[in-house]
Amino acid sequence: MNNKIIILILAALFLAIAIPRILFPDLDHGDEWADAENLISGENYYKFGFLKTRFLPFFGIQDETLSTPYTHYPPLANIISGIVKKVTRSNSIYPFRAVAIFFSFFNLLFWYLFIKRFSQSNLLALLCGIFYASNPFFIYGIDALSQISYADFLRSFILFIFIAVIQAQGKRKSILFALLWILFLAESLMTIEYLVYLVLFIVLFKCIFKIPKEGFSWKRIFLLFSASFAGFVLHFLKNAWYFGSASAALQDFKRIVLQRIASSTDSPFPLTLASWWQHVIAKNFSLIFLYNYFILSLALFFFYLLYQGLPPRTRKEIKQPFRLLVILTICGVNWYILFPSHALAHTYILFLVRHLLPVASLGFAIFFYYAFTEVIKNGRYKILRSALCALCMGIVVFTGVTQSELPVGAENVARAKDFIKFKQSLLQLKEPRPKGIVAVNYWRTPFISFYTGRKTIPIFDAASLKKLPSLPRYFILLYRTGSGAEAELYETLKQHYNLLVTSESRRFPGVIFVLKE
Repeated sequence: MNNKIIILILAALFLAIAIPRILFPDLDHGDEWADAENLISGENYYKFGFLKTRFLPFFGIQDETLSTPYTHYPPLANIISGIVKKVTRSNSIYPFRAVAIFFSFFNLLFWYLFIKRFSQSNLLALLCGIFYASNPFFIYGIDALSQISYADFLRSFILFIFIAVIQAQGKRKSILFALLWILFLAESLMTIEYLVYLVLFIVLFKCIFKIPKEGFSWKRIFLLFSASFAGFVLHFLKNAWYFGSASAALQDFKRIVLQRIASSTDSPFPLTLASWWQHVIAKNFSLIFLYNYFILSLALFFFYLLYQGLPPRTRKEIKQPFRLLVILTICGVNWYILFPSHALAHTYILFLVRHLLPVASLGFAIFFYYAFTEVIKNGRYKILRSALCALCMGIVVFTGVTQSELPVGAENVARAKDFIKFKQSLLQLKEPRPKGIVAVNYWRTPFISFYTGRKTIPIFDAASLKKLPSLPRYFILLYRTGSGAEAELYETLKQHYNLLVTSESRRFPGVIFVLKE
């Protein structure tokens, strides 16, 4: 199949996924906490300037004096939002989503081109692209405003350029390697999740595929590591600039590293081998491969039967993509192993599952590639076999899309529309109403801060409300149980507040109060 036709197919598939997402751009999907904080940090860059913020993201709605930046993660994604805000001066989410979707398309494109260069097979690369685009954890980050969409684009771009460097000669090899070094630096300024991943990938690839010195030397690998280290140092220097000393910045890093390895404060479970295995390894693999253990076991059994039925030439050929699959799997779990407490703490937020996205994409592609090229071409009933393979592939793609948060189908569209009702209620608190903070009996507060343009604090009971030095000007009471602490809080609010707005949302039913004058 012609390369241009394949790219058009993948572009059409991407559009089919991106358009429904564009129609509902609100902060109700993916990692909406990080997306809201990213938008708020962009507002703060716009309001205070990059120099005054020390290029660090400030997630809370800030007064004239900046406080509590987020120093534990590289800020390039937040800086991009600040640039978009300065260029567009827009209060709409659309420009920010559009930039993220742009990078997500090239994430898909470079993943396809990487597999094509590696395998020299248009069909295998096309299948990898289809299973990549239709996976719920690609869709999860397709319009992400946090580092997800940008970091994953850089990952795919780096893998593609790495293969290009191996295959290039002379001056072109040096130019491509210089680009690869720059991409490593950019990735280190975007995220820390892929720093070990990418160096580990290149080391394993060189060793397993026996890449000679002329293809990619150990000196070049060391130079790439220096790019990642340089990015880390730049981020550290920004922190030291803000804290006023290198020792304070070092203590800040030390504290967060220890938390992510052994004792994340927001982890829902104690860190044990059993809980880590169940809620990180087993859960993430079952999520990325879409099906439960029983179906996955059947799929492995059928893959074994398929492999046994392949001729010796094809069985030898299949070892190459399978070795790549092993490398990607090792790289995909490296974060879970190096930072187990952090991985366990985010078992319900799911943004770390995408580290295994290349594994699922290539795994499904290998199975269907050899099913199409070997099984259906031998024996009788070729048309029936082809139709059966196509049907199974369609089921996998359909399952991926329907398991995502994409607003397709009556239920997901209704869910997206319902969130808009709550958003409209929140917008009632926007200026020019009098200033004041917002309290809410809900802990995922950043998107509420973004829509209201106000500082937001979580308060879950009357006792906590009474302990505050002064009552917040606004209170959003969301109805969950209607009894116990919630009922007591409601009675307390009625004494001190007047009803301002009623939320008609089913997901976020409740009332917004304003403090009595």
